[in-house]
Amino acid sequence: MLFAVFLTVQFQYLFASHEVFKTFGLTYSQYVRKGFFELLVATEIGWVISYVIILKKRIIGKHSSIFMYLNVGLIVELILLLASALRRDLMYIEVYGLTRTRIIDELFLIWLLGGLMLLSVLNIWEKFQEKYVIAGMGAISIGILMYLNLFNMDMQIVAAAPIRHDQKDLFYITNLSEDAFDGWKEAIVYARERIEYFLPKSELTDDEQAQLANLKLALITLRLKRDKLERQYGPYEAVIDNYKKNNTWANDKDIRRYEKTLRKDRAWQAYNSTEYAAWKKIEQDNKLFTTEVDLLIRRIEDYQRINNIDLFAKEWWILRELEYPFVDTTDYFP
Repeated sequence: MLFAVFLTVQFQYLFASHEVFKTFGLTYSQYVRKGFFELLVATEIGWVISYVIILKKRIIGKHSSIFMYLNVGLIVELILLLASALRRDLMYIEVYGLTRTRIIDELFLIWLLGGLMLLSVLNIWEKFQEKYVIAGMGAISIGILMYLNLFNMDMQIVAAAPIRHDQKDLFYITNLSEDAFDGWKEAIVYARERIEYFLPKSELTDDEQAQLANLKLALITLRLKRDKLERQYGPYEAVIDNYKKNNTWANDKDIRRYEKTLRKDRAWQAYNSTEYAAWKKIEQDNKLFTTEVDLLIRRIEDYQRINNIDLFAKEWWILRELEYPFVDTTDYFP
């Protein structure tokens, strides 16, 4: 009854449209997080109550159908709370696009729904035992893990174009794995177009500085990834020659040490088919990933120097203060 009253009174809040949401005085992030917290608390309490009811029903035996119907009602209410959390997630995705966290959130909701459905069967079907619930949750968990390993999550994220500061979050996209290679190409083209927007401006607003810093760091990330892939999969002699060219101070001992490290990094244990495929594509489109990327970085640096625009604070904020769950940016910016 308590859950029913809560759902009735808070129905507009739980299932708000974008227009109604704007009247709440919350950000989308706050709305989604509050929804998940409410869902977790309600589900935890609801599961305990539901299982206690099932045990009580078994003890009573006869005339226990009233407990079964009440329990079904409770589980339906919990599913409605789950639907509310899903609704909030989808609203967030509509506005800001997909990220790895948001995909995992959706899978977690599926996991919870599976648990509620199994609990419902346990409540209705007397021959259905707890061991089947445990086995069912295990099967759902294994299914989700297989999905995460077989499904190209990063390409889906690129297609949904995550947004930050009213533009594509290129820094996030370029820090995804090589599975998102097509997104890397799109990022270069998009960065080229956005840079043309900034060049005529002698001054930038706070948001525009954040946007430009995002573009700059994204392009630097691509350059670092390109160099890393070249080191691991490029022609061995060419990699050595490139090292000598960029490190004119290196003596024979330094070169031998570098060669030893290089052979270790290029051993078969370090081979990754997706990374190798990305390197081959970079080789095929070398002009875009080498000439174009380096040129765009220089254009941003020249623009900063000419107009005396300091992006250090914004770059620090992106690299050190923003959180990127399930994405490790320290590989390229330790």
